[in-house]
Order: sequence, then C-alpha cells, then structure tokens
Amino acid sequence: MIARALALMALVAMVPSCGHGGAPGATDTSLGGDVARVGDTAIPVALVAQVSAVRGLAPRSTLDLLVDDALAAQGARARGLDREPAIVWATTGALARREVARLAEEARSLGPPSDDELATLGVVHAVVMHSAALTEVRARATIAAVRKAVLAARTPEEFESLALAVPHQGMRMVAQPVSGLRADGHEFDANFVAAAFALRSIAETSPIVETSFGWHVIRLVERVPPDPAQAEPRRREIADSVQAMRTRGRVGLVLEEARERMSVELTPAAEGLMSQVAARQP
Repeated sequence: MIARALALMALVAMVPSCGHGGAPGATDTSLGGDVARVGDTAIPVALVAQVSAVRGLAPRSTLDLLVDDALAAQGARARGLDREPAIVWATTGALARREVARLAEEARSLGPPSDDELATLGVVHAVVMHSAALTEVRARATIAAVRKAVLAARTPEEFESLALAVPHQGMRMVAQPVSGLRADGHEFDANFVAAAFALRSIAETSPIVETSFGWHVIRLVERVPPDPAQAEPRRREIADSVQAMRTRGRVGLVLEEARERMSVELTPAAEGLMSQVAARQP
C-alpha cells in the first residue's frame, strides 16, 4: 500500500486541478457530488477519471489508490509533516505550475496570432545590466527611478536622455533603440520580446522587465504591419512562438504585479550560504 500510495502522490501532482461534480446522471448528493471523502479530503469523480486515464486502471482500482493516498496524507498531517519545508515548498511549486498552466490556457483561448502579433516592432529601452557587484534590490530601485523619469518622455531621444540622466554610479546603464523586433524572437531575449509585444499602443511604456541581461524599461516606438500577401502563411508559421510569447508575457506581468504587492527579502548572508551549497554539489 505504501509503495503504491507514494507512486500515486507523484502522479496526482501532475494532474490539473478540477472542480467537484458527480458523474452525468448521478443522483446521490450525500457527498456533495464527490465520489468519496476521506476526513476533510474530497475525491471528485473527475479526478478519478483523469488518474484512471493516465494510469490505464479501472475506475474502482484508481479510487482505491486515491483513498490510500488520502489516508496516508491524513496521517502525515496529524504528525505535522505538512509543515516540513520540503512539503511546503512542494505545495508552493505545484500552485505555481498550475498558475502558469492557467495563463497558458488563457493565451491559447485568444486563437491564432493577431495582425499586431504579426507586425515588426521598433522600441527604445533602458536597462540596468546584471553585475556580480550589483544586488537585485539596488538594481530594481535604479530601474524604478528610470521608469518614473521616462514616463514624461515625448520622443525616443528624450526617453534615452531622461533614462541616462538618472544617477547610476557603479552600474552599467544602457538606453538605445531596437528595431526589427519580431514575435518569433529573432535572436532577442524571450522575456524582452514578450514584454515588447504586450505593449498595445505607440508610446506605451512597459513595467520593469527582467531578462538574462538585466532589468529593462521598454517604450513602443513603432509597429510595422506585415505584408498582406505573407500574413496567412506567417500566421501559421509562428503560431507556436506567439503562444509561448503570450504565456511568457502573462507570467511576467503576474510576477511583477506580485512583487509590487509584497516584499521579497534576501538575507545579507544569502550569497555566502548559496556558495556553500554550490561547493557541496558534485
């Protein structure tokens, strides 16, 4: 029982969450539409169906496995194991993956690439570059000051001058135009492309965007429509790239909004602690 319960725990973590509801035509409402309940853990029929399909088992055998899993989990909670850091983090990770899956579903629901997503963009941006000597807190404070300054810019040239006027001693600041930006990436950082294409109107300015290069603020300067003769083939060609771009853009926006709502604190000893972890790795 233990072995099969543990195996199922790993499997259920991969199954998307689902609402409760009885099988079509079911009339028994004693469990509120759930096929079973173990303590405070409900087992909806939709979950039985999903796990049964993945494992290739009969529904009754799947239900037995789910009940075993729920019983084992009840015992673990009674012993406080649900408060162990590894378990808490596993729950956090599962929720994060589910949110990304939700955002991907939302992106897919928008359908094929739009004409705006087929366009080629021109943008101007400012970036505080990653540096071993630069803390994220300091970098974010600087790029936040840059964003505040450039919101008043009326031209790309004014955007650049206002960005570079923000004090940035000891940091590498870049403000420059970028043209030929396409939804399929075209050799640009994927987060940068997603943030640029999330801008809907000319002169709109992005929130802070982190890429592999640093922390950016992006201003949309121009959008060049696609060649009408090539639009439909192009729409099919970059459909997967646009789907990934939409999802990435939504994830980035959710993360940035969350950063604004809550504090993220790193201990001053973080670098030393992580270097110890790295030293232990083979």
